[in-house]
Amino acid sequence: MARPRSRKAANRALRRRNIAFATRSAISTHPTPTTESADPQPDLNAVHNLLCQNDNDNDTFHAIDDLLQQFDMLRRARIVIESVDKLAPTNKPIQYLAIKIAIRILYPYWPREGQVEAIQHLLFEKQDLILIAATSFGKSLVLQSVSLLRTDSMTIVVIPLNQIGQDQLDVIKQRGGSPCFLNGENNNPHTINQIREGHFTHLFISPELVVSPAVSTSLQTPSLLRKINLVAIDEAHLVHHWGDKFRTHYAQLMRLRIALGKKVPWFACSATLPPHTIKTLKDRCGYPRNVKIMRNPIDRPELLLTLAVLAANPGKMFESLRFLFQPDSRHRYAPGEDLPHIDPSQIPKTIIFFNTRQEAYNAHQAMIEFLRNHPQYRYSKRLCLDMMKVYTRDTPEFDKKSIISKLQMPGETSPVRVVFATEALGMGVDMPDIRRVVQYKLTESDEPSVLWQRGGRACRDHQNGEVILLVEHWTVGPLSAPSQTGTHGSQLTATQQTQSQISTVIDNSTHSYDGESGGEDDSPETVAPPNTRAAENKNAKKRAKLTHFWYNLINNDSRCMREAFLHYFAEPEENWYARGERARCCSKCQKQFAWGVVSLDRFPHCYLYHESLPRTCPIGKRMIKVARDWALEKAKIRFAMARFTPRAEMILPPSIQRVIETHAKLIHNTEGFHKYLHAWRFLSVYGEELFALIAPVASHRPKGLTNSQYIVEQSSQFPSFESQPQSPSTRASSLHNFELSTPPPSGVVFDENSTPASPSQRKTGALESGRSVKRRRLADITNRA
Repeated sequence: MARPRSRKAANRALRRRNIAFATRSAISTHPTPTTESADPQPDLNAVHNLLCQNDNDNDTFHAIDDLLQQFDMLRRARIVIESVDKLAPTNKPIQYLAIKIAIRILYPYWPREGQVEAIQHLLFEKQDLILIAATSFGKSLVLQSVSLLRTDSMTIVVIPLNQIGQDQLDVIKQRGGSPCFLNGENNNPHTINQIREGHFTHLFISPELVVSPAVSTSLQTPSLLRKINLVAIDEAHLVHHWGDKFRTHYAQLMRLRIALGKKVPWFACSATLPPHTIKTLKDRCGYPRNVKIMRNPIDRPELLLTLAVLAANPGKMFESLRFLFQPDSRHRYAPGEDLPHIDPSQIPKTIIFFNTRQEAYNAHQAMIEFLRNHPQYRYSKRLCLDMMKVYTRDTPEFDKKSIISKLQMPGETSPVRVVFATEALGMGVDMPDIRRVVQYKLTESDEPSVLWQRGGRACRDHQNGEVILLVEHWTVGPLSAPSQTGTHGSQLTATQQTQSQISTVIDNSTHSYDGESGGEDDSPETVAPPNTRAAENKNAKKRAKLTHFWYNLINNDSRCMREAFLHYFAEPEENWYARGERARCCSKCQKQFAWGVVSLDRFPHCYLYHESLPRTCPIGKRMIKVARDWALEKAKIRFAMARFTPRAEMILPPSIQRVIETHAKLIHNTEGFHKYLHAWRFLSVYGEELFALIAPVASHRPKGLTNSQYIVEQSSQFPSFESQPQSPSTRASSLHNFELSTPPPSGVVFDENSTPASPSQRKTGALESGRSVKRRRLADITNRA
């Protein structure tokens, strides 16, 4: 219980109040001298006359700018709009011109016609609007301008990602506005009171916070309601995509409209609003049925859309991404061509999108190992970490700002070259010169909007770029699996159908090194179908779950990829370009841009020395098994008296085994055998014997393979061994690559035709040399000069 105040204390407090009241009364009744106002008043009539006498927009802008030069930038823009409000409130041409001049005062460029029309509809007509425009169109300028051009007003912007709010915050501050980004860090009573008192021109807020009781109650303050002149939903397609499961508060934005009343106009913008998404947006946000929908072309003609197929067994090292680190990823090095060193600044700026954070981190680690060990790079770990970044929801805010700021640095000056990202970087962030966007596997969402939005991160400076969709191998093929019954001929037909659909993506993407066709290395590449019918049935079931859009986009070679997206988004056909008018459309229209199957077999210069050469076919596996067994028997005979355990590698070094395994179909004749095994040290000694042993294997159909499978296996082609980077074991002597014939041994060495000495002979020294033979150690054999 509080102690009662004494009489003396109460009297002192009363005297203080009386003195303060008398002081305020004296100040209010004291006559103030008539002085000139500190703030000069603008001449609205002069501004209006300049707008009406407009002959050239640029001249009018300079004339108004000179007239209002005593005011700051934001005040000048507001004076232009204020002159139209008071002197020409219904003159649309003057309104359009005033908006253009005001935007040019605030921004270092002229606005587009679509931007001016949208601002006029929201600023003067004050009606709801849905804007559909391409990525990089400048939709953010519309929602920024309304409160910048009106005095004593505020715009509420609902945003999905923190980075979008941070970028918008910086731009508005540069234009003289007072924005607030309400998030978990500053969601406190002090910030809420500032919002209630109307201290901000823009309020950026997430859907979770905007419908919360604390914020919703504050926004209903009468004095603040009079200031709110716009509610904007950035990336409005997320109301449909995320409202059901991921972020359900998007589906509750109707509560905000009810709280603010009907007088506040609502603005929604996105590049991906197909008809069903628009219907959901209207229902969940309370848009009227006849709301104005303003369409601008969503096509990005500067972007090349391409499709690539991941190998059937891509492994865990993300080898299919290595080709992205070349200055020209489509360049194929000729056999024996020197691989030039690649500087980090030569690698195009690339964003690789993954469906999960774990995939992004795993790919990042795999590419670090690749760049550290490949002879074209040999980067340090520090350099790899500087030039490759991971951007996910879990990335700290400080690191996110650092990555974005470095990506926004122009051209080769940017230290960040490749970003491994998830949906956290998939929309809204402005990075001008990203040259390539890669989607690793199909998106988890069935919505094509996700890929179109991610592809929109590329080339916001309107220079040429590329969007690459890497799909898994099982997505290519017929919807139904081959029938379980039938003759071998029918099985072959089904297999060929599967192979033909895959090869159509591949055949046209094979180019010769010198621009001409011909030669073994330029033969069309094909992909063998699964070895078992069970695997093909499993793949067919997975393909059956694909939506109609994705299946036809991948498998229908006659359908333009760009047209498929434009048709899905209900883009008016007058905004389409004819196929013949595009020099860079997609990999279906221009076959020279097709990637085919992206694997190390297709890009052999991406192999590391310690890795195996191209994956072999079953014939190669059987052939190397026979050759190893033969080599082991020869080693046991040749080194019968040795103290070490004989191994097959002593006769067939690993590099020679690799040649036999990967070129099984090319060494079944004498010419090919001597051509590819010319580096084998025992070719003249054991060559004929080994050839007679392995040649029949190439023509033998193994048990368990049907005729059709065997024919397809025989027709498969593999790259030449000379085109692969050679292992150090093929160029320098090592444990498994030693020479036994020269120089001549210092003592007696037993070969496979010698008779081992008996214990009594070794004891008495009854040998040709007249003394006992000292067994030479393995080091004596391998380390001889």
